[in-house]
Amino acid sequence: MIRIFGEPGVEGIGQEIAQDLHSAHELVQSPQLLPAGVVWADSPEWDDVLIVVYKSDLPQAAKDYIQAFRVAHAVTDPQTNALRPSGFVIPVAVDPNAAKPPEPISGIKALVYDAAARGKNGRLADWVGVFLGLALRPGDQRIFISYRIADGSEIAKDLYDRLEAAGFQPWLDEAKENLPPASEVQDVITENLKRASMVLAVDTPEAPKSRWIKVEIDAANHEMIPVLPVVVKNDRSRFVPLAYAQRQVLVKPNGVDRQPLSDEEWDRVLGKIKGLLRQVYQRRRRTIFRSQQIFQEKGFDWVGEDKTKLIFRSWRPKQPTLKKLEVAVLSHCCIHDATYIPALRAYRNYLESYQGIAKINWKLCVYDQDETLSEAEQEAINDEFPDAPFILAHHSELPVLLPQLGIL
Repeated sequence: MIRIFGEPGVEGIGQEIAQDLHSAHELVQSPQLLPAGVVWADSPEWDDVLIVVYKSDLPQAAKDYIQAFRVAHAVTDPQTNALRPSGFVIPVAVDPNAAKPPEPISGIKALVYDAAARGKNGRLADWVGVFLGLALRPGDQRIFISYRIADGSEIAKDLYDRLEAAGFQPWLDEAKENLPPASEVQDVITENLKRASMVLAVDTPEAPKSRWIKVEIDAANHEMIPVLPVVVKNDRSRFVPLAYAQRQVLVKPNGVDRQPLSDEEWDRVLGKIKGLLRQVYQRRRRTIFRSQQIFQEKGFDWVGEDKTKLIFRSWRPKQPTLKKLEVAVLSHCCIHDATYIPALRAYRNYLESYQGIAKINWKLCVYDQDETLSEAEQEAINDEFPDAPFILAHHSELPVLLPQLGIL
């Protein structure tokens, strides 16, 4: 929910901002213009945005609302493990000569409401869109391109050039000076893959013969990085692990022709890339927020055990007065569909190598998608993991599941 609050006299700017944001992102829910004297009484969500429009100072009621909003969206300080006020708050300064926000947001950098900030293509709409996962900043996205030289080099180089022109950070092992002389080739490739937002697998007829592509796809799955196959002359990916993902983009139906992609094909590839990156971002934010919220409400801490792989540890000390024992939980917040078996295998492998596993009472894999798993899907996953190394649950199921396990 986007909420817009301002001191008296700036209501018109608040309405203008609301219209620009709705136009820029085709929002399902229109931004809410907060009346004077409003009190925070909502349940916090991962996509809450508070825009504060000011000229100089704010009424006390507005300051109280802002502080309550930030406390409701508190995050764990990585140094102390204590909660500190947070939340996505954007101060918007009407007067460029009074850009420093008033308390309690004086420490947050303000956006001056000038020509560059206004409109559906302005900086304010961009900031909000990126935070909500409705827009991308390509420069923040590193895309690893995996291909076989025999029949994929032209397509890979074409993808590299187009991604670079679109502002992304593509990585290709033969592109420019990415590999310095005397480098350990696979070490350099693996290190770049680990830093990638996603992997593009150029899925040509000769690609399955490449040992390196298989290694790179396996490495991406191990690191829980999404892979998008760009499939040439076929109607599905040739790589068995990628079939579980049920996502791909089809190009060059007549096969490799050593020519660049058509503009229409590139538009499809780019659309799939953007859609996947936005989906991954939203899943990450939503799943972590809701899982953390449930655990912390019940007196657990929430500490990043492996933030790259989105694995968190929660612990609650023994509470004799409530007859509750000490409990430790390891949770993986999955960015993939729950049916993507390679990602589930990666979590199982992580648990097998986790040194403190004996002290963990429960292992959870929490997923996010429009619908929870059907019985048939759950049975198929149970067949794949008969040893039940973890409990797979949609984040919406946690409030019911955790008490059943005796965790809450």
